[in-house]
Amino acid sequence: MNVYDFDKTIYAGDSTIDFWKFCMIRYPRCRRYILHAVLYYLKFHLRLCSREKFKREFYQFVREIPDVTASVKEFWSYHTYMPMVSRCEQGYRFDNICISGLSDSSYL
Repeated sequence: MNVYDFDKTIYAGDSTIDFWKFCMIRYPRCRRYILHAVLYYLKFHLRLCSREKFKREFYQFVREIPDVTASVKEFWSYHTYMPMVSRCEQGYRFDNICISGLSDSSYL
């Protein structure tokens, strides 16, 4: 069994940032959280807050999304990850495990 991180391995970008951008465009009410999100993004990268605090504060914008599950599905319909066929051609197997940066706790 092989284990891979999701962002920049299976998915070519950063899914957190890409989902945030998607929501800022799709749901104008989310934009009221831009400064808050940028502030905690900077705090996290300057090591002034933990990853958990950053995620909890960064994801405050989801309060403005009427149906989060539908939004996530819509996001992934436009943002596909690297095709498994090409990954298998490189020797990857279908029984791999993807690890995401999110923990089991809810940030809502």
